[in-house]
Amino acid sequence: MVGQIVRRGIDADWSGPFPRQEFAPGERQEFENIRAALDTPLQVASLEPFQPQVHQQPLDYQIGLLNAVAKKVRFPMLSEQTPAEEVQRFGPKIVGAVLAQPAREGRLAEIKKVDRTGREYSEFVGAKSAWMNPFSDVPKLMTHLEDVPVSDLL
Repeated sequence: MVGQIVRRGIDADWSGPFPRQEFAPGERQEFENIRAALDTPLQVASLEPFQPQVHQQPLDYQIGLLNAVAKKVRFPMLSEQTPAEEVQRFGPKIVGAVLAQPAREGRLAEIKKVDRTGREYSEFVGAKSAWMNPFSDVPKLMTHLEDVPVSDLL
């Protein structure tokens, strides 16, 4: 189910076939930043991504995560040779398509987050009618109160 696992960075993701154990100075933070930026669309799409793999550079990792999300919304996928400028241009479009999907489907998607103090909270994206419709009813016109003439109601 969406949002059951709170994301805590690349170490909490699936290890995959060849997880990267060693990072160049500053490279780990790049991977963490990419993962954090794509956490919300990954949760909305109900995806559990792999950790960075041995053969991946930060751009390759970002393209892999964006492609996994793009599959869920039938968005054109990026190739591994896509330049960084194109990834920066199409990435937000893919993320926007994923975040708009629950509203198109008439559902709410839960996003679990953790604030700076460590408390877990939930946010929801999608159609407001998904939680409002169960409480709505057919509009009714009141035309009668006992012992009150209609002319007094108008």
